[in-house]
Amino acid sequence: MFAVFVAVSMALVVGTEGHRRGGHYGNKRHVVFAICDDCGWADVGYHGGDFPTPNIDELARDGIRLDRFYAQATCTPTRSATMTGRYPFNTGTQEVFTAGSTSHLPLEYKTMGQVMSDEGYSTHYIGKWHLGYASYSYFPTNRGFDSFVGYMQGRNGFYAHDAGRGINTGLDFWNNTELYPEVDGVYSNTVFLQELNRVVDDAVESQKPSFVVFSPASVHVRLEYPPANYSACDGVSPVDRNKLCNMIGNFDETVGEVVETYKRAGIWEDTLMFFFSDNGGSLPATRGGSYSSNFPLRAGKVSFFEGGVRVLGFVQGGESVIPHYARGSIKSNLMHVVDLLPTVFGAARLRSSNLPAGIDGVNQWWTIISPIDTEGPRDELPVNIQQQGNSRTAIIVGEWKLLVGGAMNDCYWTISPYVRMDPPTHGAIDGNNTFLFNIYDDPTEQFNVAGIYPSIVADLRSRIASYANTTSYKEPQRNAPDEFAPGSLPSDNGGAWVPFLD
Repeated sequence: MFAVFVAVSMALVVGTEGHRRGGHYGNKRHVVFAICDDCGWADVGYHGGDFPTPNIDELARDGIRLDRFYAQATCTPTRSATMTGRYPFNTGTQEVFTAGSTSHLPLEYKTMGQVMSDEGYSTHYIGKWHLGYASYSYFPTNRGFDSFVGYMQGRNGFYAHDAGRGINTGLDFWNNTELYPEVDGVYSNTVFLQELNRVVDDAVESQKPSFVVFSPASVHVRLEYPPANYSACDGVSPVDRNKLCNMIGNFDETVGEVVETYKRAGIWEDTLMFFFSDNGGSLPATRGGSYSSNFPLRAGKVSFFEGGVRVLGFVQGGESVIPHYARGSIKSNLMHVVDLLPTVFGAARLRSSNLPAGIDGVNQWWTIISPIDTEGPRDELPVNIQQQGNSRTAIIVGEWKLLVGGAMNDCYWTISPYVRMDPPTHGAIDGNNTFLFNIYDDPTEQFNVAGIYPSIVADLRSRIASYANTTSYKEPQRNAPDEFAPGSLPSDNGGAWVPFLD
């Protein structure tokens, strides 16, 4: 599931070998998204965590921190929203796509790959896709991307590059539309960095602006990492949290190497980076969970409490992109991953009239680089809507946040020592099915005031209904968690998860 950074590099770079060897790209900027999968709010040092993240911490503290940046509660919905600029309930992608399922991001919606290609960009996807695989038409290279190295399912071995469990385990690693067994045994972050180097070098050589999604498997389970010696992880317990500590140490080095890739290419000074996670950190209470901490936020991945959807986020980049007066600032404007597409258009100086019609995102670029902390263009965020707003639904309007049927994985996990804290029980109504919080005054969601302010609950339910009753609203696509589509298993396809509808 996704910390993502977006790097947008100015393409007005003319240089020589050595310090600057970029070229002339016209008046456009390179754009790169990178995704940290399942990074927790407190898994980084700048949020008080005890894991080794010096590169991330330095970038955050010297950049522009996005303190109220929201994603979805799980992988597929965030990736769908990021790629299309549309709320998942408008594309039927509210739930995670499972192996053996025909679910996919509907072909009627343009991805950022297609949009940026239309703007004259070369486009490249590196890492986790998780937007459907049952047909080759769902692959990144058929959704607007010129190249793809990565995997299609929601999780992948860091060395074996396989997906699934037990007898239903098979290879899932691709080079464009061909299986890529040649990298078996090579740690996936190494493979992804090699591909990023190739893509960046090609961009410099071709003199063409590029859009790259860098979406490594880190730090999603499995808890696998190369041999390392991070002293910060000494004494971190339990054992699996120690493993996660080492994984995040490796991911932090990967982030540092991404920056170095742009510096070696001579274009870092003209590069903008957005960094964020695709959802909150995965907790032990989650099925197949990990050992992150989102403290002091409530709950984590799969939940619509703040710990599941309010995620790490900051902006970083070169002197020609980030105004000096904005560095070191913390922005509290409400922002969501659907805003990335129009915000990139604003940052990259592209025509907003060329954005796809009907998207839900808004351009936040001028708010981000503003010399003051302003409210921004967004005051309302329908985080998720399902079953016409009667299950797994959440909405934020101003200072108020309403959750309906979204109380999954409800607890707090502290940092050190790593212990579970039960959630508050006061204020419970509807059998703990309805929650209302003033997240300005109560960002850790300890006081459910739904019973005190029934009129506000009613108003927010009305706003939910207004979204659910539009013609664009769609219920989640059917997945196959308990049964597999015919012919979809690795045992049917030579030991690999491959498209089975073609």
